[in-house]
Amino acid sequence: MSWQGGVIQELSLSKLRPASFNFRVGGEDDINELAASIAEKGLLQPLIVRPRDDYYEVIAGNRRLAALRMLGRRKAPCIVVDVDDKSAYELALVENLQRRNLNPIEEARAFKQYIEEYGYGSESDLARKIGKSQEYVSRRLQLLKLPQRVQEEIMRRRISPSIAAELATLGDSQRIEELAQEIIEKGLKREHVRRMLRDEKGSWRVDDPYERRRRNVDRVLGRCVTALKVALVTIDDAIDDVKDDWLLYEILMEHRARLHAQIDDMIKLRKRFLEADQMLVKGEPSVLGEAP
Repeated sequence: MSWQGGVIQELSLSKLRPASFNFRVGGEDDINELAASIAEKGLLQPLIVRPRDDYYEVIAGNRRLAALRMLGRRKAPCIVVDVDDKSAYELALVENLQRRNLNPIEEARAFKQYIEEYGYGSESDLARKIGKSQEYVSRRLQLLKLPQRVQEEIMRRRISPSIAAELATLGDSQRIEELAQEIIEKGLKREHVRRMLRDEKGSWRVDDPYERRRRNVDRVLGRCVTALKVALVTIDDAIDDVKDDWLLYEILMEHRARLHAQIDDMIKLRKRFLEADQMLVKGEPSVLGEAP
């Protein structure tokens, strides 16, 4: 993400307002440290802002703005860009990722907010925009399925995101918390955790035909979702090539909307299947019918 076409200006802090989205959780201590750094070395990076009605919204640099106000500064150098809401979010997210300002859970929450705001297909869009693989985005999102206590340990850097992603493959929240505590206390590495989880899963009835069917259906539906998302990326590339041909552009955009709907339907189907599967395991009636 770049801000080509932006204009560098020194703006009054009274005209600047923080963005509605804030990816980082850090508190006042963070701002105090940043203010001390600015007082000693000056502001090394300008704020990135966009014009609104009668003020400027800070897209990237909310903490810098708070630190400058703490120091009693009246003006700040800014790069003024004219972008829409989606582009503003992308720019702010990329800037934070490039500066490595976010912990894994903050990243995951930012990714989730983006996808919820701009649709399921935007997971692949987001991966391209931030220069990461779609798998990277998906594995970050998986962290949000972990118990809150485990997420807090990830934010404290006591559990690495790679180990946490392994834990996310278990469905039992209590067991995940127990294993997380053991990992912290013993300082276990990823390979050790993988062996533990293989032993853990080895106790499942993998020879059960119903269990094999459940895993097979989930895998097939997952592959279908991935295939549709790949098709969406292909259509997006084609759309970029025909923007000057309005008729073809409109036709492709219509098919893109249909593909979005198909992805949405497939994800809902997969979710319904897994929910129904859990109900069957518990012996409850399911809208998908009885187990074979």
